[in-house]
Amino acid sequence: MQIKVLGTGCRKCKALLAATEEAVKSMGVQAEIEYVTDMMQIAETGLLSTPGLIIDNQIVSSGKVLEPQAIVELIEKKVYVENCKKDLWHKPRVFFICVLRC
Repeated sequence: MQIKVLGTGCRKCKALLAATEEAVKSMGVQAEIEYVTDMMQIAETGLLSTPGLIIDNQIVSSGKVLEPQAIVELIEKKVYVENCKKDLWHKPRVFFICVLRC
């Protein structure tokens, strides 16, 4: 899993980075966390306000500092959706559950 924290280096951006690191550590998942401060790279992602959080190339938060528990929930949802996609064609019942939950 690849996680990017996007920001200019302000205290809010650093707070989001710290919360993200804490969330990943508490979950025990393997994730590459990258802190992006280059404005050109931030602009290329389509993020409109910082701080921002991207999980596997999808913007999941913009313009606010999330608590670690909120980040855990975003990661869990991302993992759940990815697992649903993998099982989609092999287990039709899983597809039905994914549609209802997601």
